Amino acid sequence: MNKSNPIWNIFGQTFSLLGLLISIKLITNYVKPIDYGIYTIYFSIVVFLKNLSVQPAIQTILKFFPEFNIDENGFNKFNQLIRKPVYFFVMIFIIFLIAGIFFQNDYLINFSLIICAFITDSIRDYLRAIQNALKNFRKMSFLTLIPSYLKGIMGVILYIKFPYAESLLLGFIIANFITLIFFGLNDTFKLLQFSKNYTLDIHPLKKFITPLIPHKISSWFFMYIDKYLLLFFLGPTVVGLYTPIYNLLYQIYWLIHETITLNFRPYYYDLVQKSKFSDAFKIFNKNVYIAVSIYLVIVLIFISPLKDLTSLLLSNEYLAYIHLSPLLCLSFSMQMIGYIYETIFYGTSKTSLIFKIQFGVGIILFVLSAFLMQKFDVIGLIIALIICNLIFVIISTFFANKIKIEKNSLK
Repeated sequence: MNKSNPIWNIFGQTFSLLGLLISIKLITNYVKPIDYGIYTIYFSIVVFLKNLSVQPAIQTILKFFPEFNIDENGFNKFNQLIRKPVYFFVMIFIIFLIAGIFFQNDYLINFSLIICAFITDSIRDYLRAIQNALKNFRKMSFLTLIPSYLKGIMGVILYIKFPYAESLLLGFIIANFITLIFFGLNDTFKLLQFSKNYTLDIHPLKKFITPLIPHKISSWFFMYIDKYLLLFFLGPTVVGLYTPIYNLLYQIYWLIHETITLNFRPYYYDLVQKSKFSDAFKIFNKNVYIAVSIYLVIVLIFISPLKDLTSLLLSNEYLAYIHLSPLLCLSFSMQMIGYIYETIFYGTSKTSLIFKIQFGVGIILFVLSAFLMQKFDVIGLIIALIICNLIFVIISTFFANKIKIEKNSLK
């Protein structure tokens, strides 16, 4: 097993953020808001497909890897489970691409590109999750940071030559291919090639993963409903103007969330597997304290004059919603804290509870956003996000504390 120092995770997340900033600068300088808005919708479909399939699988891998033995054998066992779905989606991609070319139908070709983007990003996510479970933070960091640079660079290069939203999607695909060739080629071959069959008891896997599928769908709904409401009420141009500042702040928060969580999570799951719940919750509490401290600093930065530095990353056309950044920071702070609490639910196999929480909050967000947007435009949407993320944290905290008390009483 190729363990590496967790400092590689911090390295990867830090330089991924730099890559994100470069990508946002390039996109807002060269891409029209309407095209970026359309690309955002394309990308939301890619994320939906991932949440429907690979993301539940990844959570299952991280939870059950200690039971599968952290070695080459365990790696091959998970490949056996993932291989057939990969081949299925590759066939779907080929069918739609050939049909689109044959019938000269742009919709079919665009859908084939979405499927290809889904396949390449899913394989990268899967390999990255395996490296996290193996505690190989060095390789995991490169699977994270390289695409953060290439997706924006390749997309803008293609867009300059062919100024369409589909060029950004094709740049996304090329970036994933390059990453897999240089940092996951051997692992990809192992995934795709048929090997001996392993006898697996998949009942606990099914029990764990089944509630995750609707949960991931509700999670997608929770994350993208704002884009679709903006599209419905205000059109794709507003989506394109809103998304860069949203993505900039969200990715800052997400990269911090992942930097902290990826360092703690493998050890947390190991302790849960050994029924050392008291030690596991101590690790979890450290995770929360560090995250809250960092999020507080970010909020303070974005209510200070330092927030004006954000304008250096965006062209003037994309500064329309820069004034919303402090409120978005507040919303994301609560959202990421809620995500941290999900670690307890995953670790104790309470996956159905995660779905119930996010589905309920997602419905509230949809109704509240639609109502407030009609009265207060985009600011109404942000207020709805803040309210619902606060509800998300309160409910998650309540159930997490309930599980802590229950598990600690078993000592």
